[in-house]
Amino acid sequence: AALGWRDMPATCGKGIKLGMIDSGVDLKHPVLKGQEIEYRSFHSPDASEGDAEHGTAGAALLVGRPADSGLGGLLPGATLKAANMFERNAAGSNSGHAVAMLRGLDWLVRERVSVINMSIAGGNNAAIEKAIAAVNEKGIAIVAAAGNWGRADKPAYPAAIEQVFAVTAIDSYDAIYEHANKGNYIDFA
Repeated sequence: AALGWRDMPATCGKGIKLGMIDSGVDLKHPVLKGQEIEYRSFHSPDASEGDAEHGTAGAALLVGRPADSGLGGLLPGATLKAANMFERNAAGSNSGHAVAMLRGLDWLVRERVSVINMSIAGGNNAAIEKAIAAVNEKGIAIVAAAGNWGRADKPAYPAAIEQVFAVTAIDSYDAIYEHANKGNYIDFA
């Protein structure tokens, strides 16, 4: 609403193929029912899949059905390829894994998506940095969350990788969100 992106027709984004690496996605959620979404989980075979709250919210923002819920997506007519990189750890909480992210990136490249959204934040990893450079060379844009640590001295990855568009958050007053990361790696708020 802050951007004036309202009342999008259900066909807005038709022909666009988006990728997303996040947590699981609940394809039965009302705002996602009937939308063109393919979901794959890349969690370890000996672990259970993590929860689906964050990934479902991300999918809803990208391609959710318009109007009926007020939670419609930016491009409801687009196709979404959603990859899960999270699993439930021994303590019962979500834990992301670099190998799962790499497998998700590989799948999304093979699916020929135009852009990959990663609303995740963690530490730097040389293998992920190399993989993202390879994805970028194929002409696929990557957008990542700048992190919600509220810090300027510790960049969040993959957003801080040079080839990634880093996006930080704003609050309901259009000011920088108090917990949003800051720093020269951030491209958009």
